[in-house]
Amino acid sequence: MVAGAFSWIGDTLQWVADRGDQLTGWADHWWYLALVLGIALLDAVIPIVPSETALIIGGVAVATDGAPYPLWPLIAVGAVGAFAGDNLSYTIGHRFAARLERRAARRPSFAKRLDGARRQIGQRGGMLLITARFLPGGRTILTLACGSTRQPRWWFVRWDAVAVLIWAGYAAGLAYV
Repeated sequence: MVAGAFSWIGDTLQWVADRGDQLTGWADHWWYLALVLGIALLDAVIPIVPSETALIIGGVAVATDGAPYPLWPLIAVGAVGAFAGDNLSYTIGHRFAARLERRAARRPSFAKRLDGARRQIGQRGGMLLITARFLPGGRTILTLACGSTRQPRWWFVRWDAVAVLIWAGYAAGLAYV
């Protein structure tokens, strides 16, 4: 039984490695930028999608002259995709806000946690949004929490724009260097 579990893990890791190799081959084409945009959008909602990997592969392709595009469009499409995905995640969280508030009204312990999340995001939200972009699954949890705690949309959009530009610039720029 244990051997079967390790076999499944090995097969999964091999599948992921194969997808990485596939992305490397695709990075030599202009349409790779559209793929990065889509991957970055999906990664904000489904955290197992490899957006950092896509940006890093693109940055390496630019650095080795394999890509027909410069670095700045790669950073731009990564940031735009992540921004759109984060706003989708915020919207999903916002749609569930009323349901969470009804649950909080019935359960005092849940109300305490929800108020704590609201307070922490209110006090440290901007820095949390920037930092969470670099934590696996962190951006999804935080963007959902921003929506579900009814943080102002304009506040969210401004901080998220800063966060995605830092994130995309860091991932693609580091690979380029």
